Amino acid sequence: MELTARINSLIRRSEDYEHKTEENLYTFLDVEVNDTKKTATRSGIELSLTLTEYKLLLLFLNNKKRVLSRNTILEHVWGINFNLATNVVDVYIYYLRKKLEKNNPTRIIQTIIGMGYVLKEADEDAN
Repeated sequence: MELTARINSLIRRSEDYEHKTEENLYTFLDVEVNDTKKTATRSGIELSLTLTEYKLLLLFLNNKKRVLSRNTILEHVWGINFNLATNVVDVYIYYLRKKLEKNNPTRIIQTIIGMGYVLKEADEDAN
């Protein structure tokens, strides 16, 4: 099981690498991450993110408008050997939201009750 999980992790990482642009820029609305420079901005204002928050934001940017379960987030951000009974995902979503919403109150990381989290505009469901 561990070997299979490690192989799947390597495959995912290689797929993530193939989806990067030449400049390694990831954008969603007014959020931009430059993975080459390891910088993140919202509305042109640089965000001071920890490594974990940065990895979490990059995961969301690579999976725009896709609901990510807590287990998926744990696997991609913290690795496969992390305790699945923890609330660390919720805590780091809170930290990331706080930094993203400091100068722009529009929430872009939405909670999908019973399923997880998704990066999308707040009013997309209204359409």
